[in-house]
Amino acid sequence: MEKDILFIGHATPEDNYFAAWLATKLELLGYTVWVDAKTLEPATDFWKLIEKTIREETTKYIFVASKNSVLGNRDGVSKELYLADQMRRNDPEFIVPVRIDNVSYSEFRVEFGRQNAIDFYENWALGLSTLVKYLEKKRIPRRNTYINSAEIVERWTGLLATVDSRITSEPDRYTSNIFPVSLPEKLYVYRLSEVEEIFSNRHYPYRKIKQLAFTFVCPRCVASDMPGDLHYEEFSIAAIMDEHTAEITPFNTRISNPKHVIVEVIGSTVGFFLYSKGLRKLKPESRKTSKVVYYFRSGTSSKRSERSRLKKLSGSRKNNRWHYALSAYYTDYPQAAVLFKWHLVFTDSNGKPLSDGLQVSARRSKGRTFYNKQWCELMETAMYFLADGKETMCITACCSTNAFVLQRESVSYLSHVGYVEPRAEKVVDDDE
Repeated sequence: MEKDILFIGHATPEDNYFAAWLATKLELLGYTVWVDAKTLEPATDFWKLIEKTIREETTKYIFVASKNSVLGNRDGVSKELYLADQMRRNDPEFIVPVRIDNVSYSEFRVEFGRQNAIDFYENWALGLSTLVKYLEKKRIPRRNTYINSAEIVERWTGLLATVDSRITSEPDRYTSNIFPVSLPEKLYVYRLSEVEEIFSNRHYPYRKIKQLAFTFVCPRCVASDMPGDLHYEEFSIAAIMDEHTAEITPFNTRISNPKHVIVEVIGSTVGFFLYSKGLRKLKPESRKTSKVVYYFRSGTSSKRSERSRLKKLSGSRKNNRWHYALSAYYTDYPQAAVLFKWHLVFTDSNGKPLSDGLQVSARRSKGRTFYNKQWCELMETAMYFLADGKETMCITACCSTNAFVLQRESVSYLSHVGYVEPRAEKVVDDDE
């Protein structure tokens, strides 16, 4: 019989949450996973079962390397690694270490010290992608049958109840980061040679394609800055977004995916709006990502509702300052909306953003004190600030002729399970 089990070995209970998350992700991808946090029954002779599973059914032993498992001198972990090391004699790559915290590589055990660990420490999603690519390269078998994702996710919530008692059976309402939007009526297309200087001086948001400028900025506002004639064409955004218009030909130029163009113009227009509200723009140093975030200036605070107290959107953190930040993306699922993602940006005493590497470490230090409640309140505060306390935001780069309207309150959902917030570790900022 072909071995197909991915055995996840980890320190219990400290690393249960990560092990449960990794097991669920791999199961949803079709792999057969064994992890003791969810597989063992109370009466099971688990050491006998572990030995049988590792020796007879496991194709790869995924070892969760952390300070708990590597430095903790755990008897259970040591026994599992002893069995895995015996299997490694026939398969030198039988043990696959995954590193989830800043445990030093020099502390790794001799059983896998010479192997390159897959790093989940910086980013779980990136670590998972690397692991899956490795498993695909090694041709680890997946199920050919239908995967009942609902059953796996249900088991995940049940597992969390055993790993962490914060999951409850009480229904609860959850706030999303999806904000409904009413799109403008027209997409305007101009010859770039005629409007480039005006757009540059006015900082108008647009998308350049084949010497054409695609924008929501209306002809009346553009023409007011032009000494001569203005040439433009207009297209119905509703028709394009409903996919009734597969392509457009402004100025006899074929554009095969106008919906994608509109999505990009929405993003740049929202960015223009955030900048106009005083937020600063931060571009990543790495060319591998194009993500741009907008962060609130030092000293910014706002209410999150009419009757709430002021809440800070920036503050001191040791020798630096932290800033709440946003990035925005258009989505048409589950409805036409702008999806805001939240971030933390850090600047030095002179207001200069820290390097990407220092951003990561500072974000991890500050962000570990934030749970759902804190993130939700910061988002509500930011949106109240951007909307000037109104129910909607009129987003435009020129006048109200072709603006689109963004709701201040996001979509919320009723869940059949609840969540009890953990107590945040007390960390006092310099100015709090």
